[in-house]
Amino acid sequence: MSGLLTVCIMFVAATKEFVSTQEQDGDLRLVGGTSITEGRLEVFYNTSWGTVCDDHWDGPHAAVACRQLGFGDVGVASSSLFFGTGSGPIWLGGISCRGNESRLDECSDDGWGIHNCVHDDAGIVCGTPVDTIPPIIVSCPNHIIQPMELGAPGSFVTWSEPVAVGDPRTVRLLLRSHAPNEFFPVGVTDVTYIFDDASGNMATCRFTVSVTEVDSTPPECVDVPQNIFETVEKGTAGAVVSWTEPTCDDLSGAANVSTKSHLPSTFFVVGDTIVTYTCTDASGNSEMCQFNVTVNERLTTRIESCPNSTTVITCNNEESVSWDTPMSPSDEMKLLVESSHSSGDFFQLGTTTVFYSVKENQSGEAEVCNFRITVKEARSCPAIPYIYIIIAVSVFILIVSFLLVILKKKANLTADDPLPVNHAYDRVANYRAMDMSQTYTTTVGDGKYATTIYDTIGERSPPFYLAIDESIDYATVE
Repeated sequence: MSGLLTVCIMFVAATKEFVSTQEQDGDLRLVGGTSITEGRLEVFYNTSWGTVCDDHWDGPHAAVACRQLGFGDVGVASSSLFFGTGSGPIWLGGISCRGNESRLDECSDDGWGIHNCVHDDAGIVCGTPVDTIPPIIVSCPNHIIQPMELGAPGSFVTWSEPVAVGDPRTVRLLLRSHAPNEFFPVGVTDVTYIFDDASGNMATCRFTVSVTEVDSTPPECVDVPQNIFETVEKGTAGAVVSWTEPTCDDLSGAANVSTKSHLPSTFFVVGDTIVTYTCTDASGNSEMCQFNVTVNERLTTRIESCPNSTTVITCNNEESVSWDTPMSPSDEMKLLVESSHSSGDFFQLGTTTVFYSVKENQSGEAEVCNFRITVKEARSCPAIPYIYIIIAVSVFILIVSFLLVILKKKANLTADDPLPVNHAYDRVANYRAMDMSQTYTTTVGDGKYATTIYDTIGERSPPFYLAIDESIDYATVE
């Protein structure tokens, strides 16, 4: 009897031990961590384990969970980003803890199984002291200077992004104001990276991107004179030559002539002389332009009179200019003449040098004549010259008048009007319809006369009513 009692006592004790180790609703466990004090938080309810939604999951919630698990009052909250997502039901959502609760199910929540998560599961790290050390940022870029050509609105700029050193499970990039390969306008732009960890510690990386304009384009010479030709009498040393000096144009708007080999209105000896100008901008970029000044001796008197240089005013972009030929007509047929232009040619706005070269034969020396034609734009011009308007209106009136006369004559001519066959029959008052396609003959006395209807009345559709003499017999000739 005593042995049976002992067995019963042992069975009851074992049954109590078994019951005490069974999971209860609201129990917690950690899954997926590297130690027993960390992992994804799971809660037991209704005979199965489920996860906890990490909405608004923070330090006070982690401290309550760690306290319930027996790992102390210190806890760091984390999300499924660090310990992975669970499976099965999500038992708790919308949890709000003050931090002094002994169990997680003592905190307010939305109710068992009520949530708005898709396995965004909460996690904790227990037994860890309060973290006050911010992440450490490495490779924060220095100040970036990006040069670009003058006149461009900006440039694309790239860099190696900074990284933060810390617990890879809790450190994250919180803010990035700009990304590599973005477009930056001219000027200075601040770039900011902010990292934080699960304890709310933050670290900041700041640098600037300066997009600066660089002028590497040389200026341009503007209004460079064409090659200049002057003629002097034989035996003359040279001539004074003038021109309008070129100017400089540049993107910066600040370019000037820095050097010039000759000045206008200076003396040039017989022969060819190269005149050079150099334009330079504020960045030191430069461009050289040049033209030739040629002074020729007049070798003979084959050129009777070289035309003088002339200036004409125009309301168009070009103007026809005429001059007397430098040679006499009798000599021109005997000479070899070359010219850059002909009298009556059109000349564009600006100054053009016209030259004539005259030789007695192919091997002979040439005599040269040069003069300049300058075409300037008039200060004001009528849209259309009045004389052209008057002429156009007059021609229009004449054409309309002529057409009205023609139409009036045709309107007055009808099929019933008498059509004279011949002036010899004007006295006849009778009419007869006759076919235009036939030829008719009449006999008057001993003479025989033929009359062709087509020739008499012109092109009109039959029948034709002709004034004829009924006493005369008309015979039809095929």
